[in-house]
Amino acid sequence: MGNEIVNAIIAARDRGVDVRVIASGHTGSVNQVISNLQSAGVNAVQSTGSEQQHNKFAIFDANHSDPSMSWVVTSSWNATDSGTFNQFQNMINIQDVSLARAYTLEFNQMWGGDSGSFNSSAARFSSDEEVVNPSIFFIGEDETEVRLYFSPQANTEAQIISALATAETSINMGLNLITRRSLSDAMRDRLMRALPFAV
Repeated sequence: MGNEIVNAIIAARDRGVDVRVIASGHTGSVNQVISNLQSAGVNAVQSTGSEQQHNKFAIFDANHSDPSMSWVVTSSWNATDSGTFNQFQNMINIQDVSLARAYTLEFNQMWGGDSGSFNSSAARFSSDEEVVNPSIFFIGEDETEVRLYFSPQANTEAQIISALATAETSINMGLNLITRRSLSDAMRDRLMRALPFAV
Protein backbone atom coordinates (compact mmCIF):
# COMPACT_ATOMS: atom_id res chain seq x y z
CA MET A 1 0.00 0.00 0.00
CA GLY A 2 1.36 3.39 -0.91
CA ASN A 3 2.76 5.50 1.92
CA GLU A 4 0.28 8.24 1.04
CA ILE A 5 -2.66 5.97 1.88
CA VAL A 6 -1.05 4.74 5.09
CA ASN A 7 -0.35 8.32 6.13
CA ALA A 8 -3.94 9.33 5.30
CA ILE A 9 -5.31 6.48 7.45
CA ILE A 10 -3.11 7.53 10.36
CA ALA A 11 -4.08 11.19 9.89
CA ALA A 12 -7.78 10.25 9.96
CA ARG A 13 -7.28 8.35 13.20
CA ASP A 14 -5.34 11.32 14.64
CA ARG A 15 -8.24 13.69 13.94
CA GLY A 16 -10.66 11.42 15.82
CA VAL A 17 -12.09 9.26 13.03
CA ASP A 18 -12.98 5.70 14.07
CA VAL A 19 -10.74 3.68 11.74
CA ARG A 20 -10.82 -0.11 11.39
CA VAL A 21 -8.73 -2.01 8.84
CA ILE A 22 -8.75 -5.71 7.91
CA ALA A 23 -6.19 -7.16 5.51
CA SER A 24 -5.87 -10.71 4.29
CA GLY A 25 -3.81 -13.00 6.49
CA HIS A 26 -4.23 -16.21 4.50
CA THR A 27 -0.68 -16.12 3.12
CA GLY A 28 0.71 -16.74 6.58
CA SER A 29 3.22 -13.90 6.28
CA VAL A 30 3.12 -10.70 8.29
CA ASN A 31 1.66 -7.72 6.42
CA GLN A 32 4.18 -4.97 7.17
CA VAL A 33 1.67 -2.20 6.41
CA ILE A 34 -0.72 -3.61 9.01
CA SER A 35 2.16 -3.80 11.48
CA ASN A 36 3.02 -0.15 10.74
CA LEU A 37 -0.62 0.90 11.21
CA GLN A 38 -0.79 -1.00 14.50
CA SER A 39 2.44 0.65 15.66
CA ALA A 40 0.82 4.02 14.94
CA GLY A 41 -2.20 3.06 17.08
CA VAL A 42 -4.62 2.29 14.24
CA ASN A 43 -7.16 -0.48 14.85
CA ALA A 44 -5.79 -2.78 12.10
CA VAL A 45 -5.61 -6.58 11.83
CA GLN A 46 -4.94 -9.43 9.45
CA SER A 47 -7.72 -11.98 9.00
CA THR A 48 -7.26 -15.13 11.04
CA GLY A 49 -7.26 -18.79 10.10
CA SER A 50 -6.91 -20.33 6.67
CA GLU A 51 -9.96 -18.69 5.05
CA GLN A 52 -9.24 -15.89 2.61
CA GLN A 53 -10.39 -12.32 3.18
CA HIS A 54 -10.41 -11.19 -0.44
CA ASN A 55 -12.77 -8.21 -0.19
CA LYS A 56 -11.68 -4.91 -1.67
CA PHE A 57 -13.81 -2.13 -0.32
CA ALA A 58 -13.78 0.91 1.94
CA ILE A 59 -16.71 2.57 3.67
CA PHE A 60 -16.72 6.22 4.67
CA ASP A 61 -19.16 7.82 7.13
CA ALA A 62 -21.93 5.22 6.82
CA ASN A 63 -23.60 6.59 9.95
CA HIS A 64 -22.92 10.29 9.41
CA SER A 65 -25.78 12.62 10.35
CA ASP A 66 -25.66 13.93 6.76
CA PRO A 67 -26.48 10.98 4.42
CA SER A 68 -24.71 12.72 1.53
CA MET A 69 -21.41 12.10 3.33
CA SER A 70 -21.71 8.29 3.09
CA TRP A 71 -19.54 6.64 0.43
CA VAL A 72 -18.50 3.16 -0.68
CA VAL A 73 -15.32 2.55 -2.63
CA THR A 74 -15.26 -0.95 -4.14
CA SER A 75 -13.06 -2.35 -6.81
CA SER A 76 -10.67 -4.88 -8.27
CA TRP A 77 -7.88 -2.70 -6.84
CA ASN A 78 -5.29 -4.27 -4.55
CA ALA A 79 -3.99 -1.67 -2.11
CA THR A 80 -0.39 -2.27 -3.16
CA ASP A 81 2.16 -0.21 -5.04
CA SER A 82 1.92 -2.48 -8.09
CA GLY A 83 -1.88 -2.46 -7.91
CA THR A 84 -1.86 1.32 -7.76
CA PHE A 85 0.83 2.23 -10.27
CA ASN A 86 1.58 -0.70 -12.59
CA GLN A 87 -1.54 -2.82 -13.14
CA PHE A 88 -4.91 -2.27 -14.76
CA GLN A 89 -6.91 -2.30 -11.54
CA ASN A 90 -10.00 -0.19 -11.10
CA MET A 91 -12.39 1.17 -8.52
CA ILE A 92 -15.83 2.70 -8.34
CA ASN A 93 -17.01 5.30 -5.82
CA ILE A 94 -20.71 5.26 -4.91
CA GLN A 95 -22.39 7.89 -2.75
CA ASP A 96 -25.32 6.19 -1.05
CA VAL A 97 -26.06 5.84 2.64
CA SER A 98 -28.03 2.59 2.35
CA LEU A 99 -25.29 0.88 0.37
CA ALA A 100 -22.64 2.16 2.79
CA ARG A 101 -24.58 0.71 5.72
CA ALA A 102 -24.99 -2.64 3.92
CA TYR A 103 -21.24 -2.83 3.35
CA THR A 104 -20.74 -1.95 7.01
CA LEU A 105 -22.83 -4.96 8.04
CA GLU A 106 -20.51 -7.17 6.01
CA PHE A 107 -17.43 -5.51 7.49
CA ASN A 108 -18.78 -5.89 11.03
CA GLN A 109 -19.30 -9.61 10.42
CA MET A 110 -15.60 -9.96 9.57
CA TRP A 111 -14.59 -7.67 12.44
CA GLY A 112 -16.62 -9.68 14.93
CA GLY A 113 -18.59 -6.65 16.15
CA ASP A 114 -19.82 -3.21 15.21
CA SER A 115 -17.17 -1.25 17.15
CA GLY A 116 -14.16 -1.57 19.38
CA SER A 117 -11.27 -3.93 18.92
CA PHE A 118 -11.19 -6.87 16.52
CA ASN A 119 -12.98 -9.87 18.06
CA SER A 120 -11.30 -12.97 16.63
CA SER A 121 -13.69 -15.36 18.39
CA ALA A 122 -16.75 -13.75 16.74
CA ALA A 123 -15.16 -12.79 13.40
CA ARG A 124 -16.47 -14.63 10.32
CA PHE A 125 -14.64 -15.01 7.01
CA SER A 126 -15.31 -16.82 3.75
CA SER A 127 -17.42 -19.97 4.17
CA ASP A 128 -18.22 -19.01 7.79
CA GLU A 129 -20.00 -15.83 6.72
CA GLU A 130 -23.76 -15.36 6.54
CA VAL A 131 -25.92 -13.04 4.46
CA VAL A 132 -26.37 -10.03 6.74
CA ASN A 133 -27.17 -7.24 4.26
CA PRO A 134 -30.03 -6.33 1.94
CA SER A 135 -29.22 -7.06 -1.69
CA ILE A 136 -31.30 -4.62 -3.77
CA PHE A 137 -30.86 -0.84 -3.70
CA PHE A 138 -32.24 2.06 -5.73
CA ILE A 139 -29.56 4.71 -5.95
CA GLY A 140 -29.55 8.30 -7.13
CA GLU A 141 -32.21 10.61 -8.47
CA ASP A 142 -33.06 8.17 -11.25
CA GLU A 143 -33.22 5.31 -8.70
CA THR A 144 -30.83 3.04 -10.57
CA GLU A 145 -31.18 -0.53 -9.35
CA VAL A 146 -27.97 -1.84 -7.80
CA ARG A 147 -27.56 -5.37 -6.45
CA LEU A 148 -25.04 -6.35 -3.77
CA TYR A 149 -23.97 -9.96 -3.26
CA PHE A 150 -21.01 -11.02 -1.14
CA SER A 151 -19.30 -14.30 -1.94
CA PRO A 152 -19.59 -17.10 -1.06
CA GLN A 153 -22.60 -16.72 1.23
CA ALA A 154 -24.96 -14.99 -1.24
CA ASN A 155 -24.61 -17.55 -4.04
CA THR A 156 -22.89 -14.88 -6.12
CA GLU A 157 -22.09 -17.14 -9.06
CA ALA A 158 -25.78 -17.95 -9.56
CA GLN A 159 -26.59 -14.22 -9.47
CA ILE A 160 -24.00 -13.54 -12.20
CA ILE A 161 -25.31 -16.39 -14.34
CA SER A 162 -28.84 -15.05 -13.95
CA ALA A 163 -27.71 -11.62 -15.11
CA LEU A 164 -25.90 -13.12 -18.09
CA ALA A 165 -28.96 -15.14 -19.06
CA THR A 166 -31.25 -12.11 -19.05
CA ALA A 167 -28.96 -9.73 -20.99
CA GLU A 168 -30.86 -8.24 -23.94
CA THR A 169 -28.43 -6.17 -26.02
CA SER A 170 -24.81 -6.73 -24.99
CA ILE A 171 -22.38 -8.22 -22.48
CA ASN A 172 -19.01 -6.57 -21.76
CA MET A 173 -16.77 -8.11 -19.11
CA GLY A 174 -13.33 -6.90 -18.04
CA LEU A 175 -11.69 -9.79 -16.18
CA ASN A 176 -8.26 -10.78 -14.97
CA LEU A 177 -9.09 -14.49 -15.19
CA ILE A 178 -12.17 -16.59 -15.80
CA THR A 179 -11.95 -20.19 -14.67
CA ARG A 180 -15.57 -20.95 -13.75
CA ARG A 181 -16.98 -23.18 -16.49
CA SER A 182 -20.54 -22.29 -15.49
CA LEU A 183 -19.91 -18.63 -16.35
CA SER A 184 -18.32 -19.37 -19.71
CA ASP A 185 -21.20 -21.75 -20.47
CA ALA A 186 -23.72 -18.98 -19.70
CA MET A 187 -21.93 -16.60 -22.07
CA ARG A 188 -21.75 -19.27 -24.77
CA ASP A 189 -25.47 -19.89 -24.40
CA ARG A 190 -26.19 -16.20 -24.96
CA LEU A 191 -23.84 -16.16 -27.95
CA MET A 192 -25.70 -19.10 -29.44
CA ARG A 193 -28.81 -16.95 -29.24
CA ALA A 194 -27.03 -14.32 -31.38
CA LEU A 195 -26.32 -11.79 -28.62
CA PRO A 196 -23.13 -9.83 -29.37
CA PHE A 197 -20.69 -9.61 -26.48
CA ALA A 198 -17.06 -8.80 -25.82
CA VAL A 199 -14.69 -10.13 -23.19
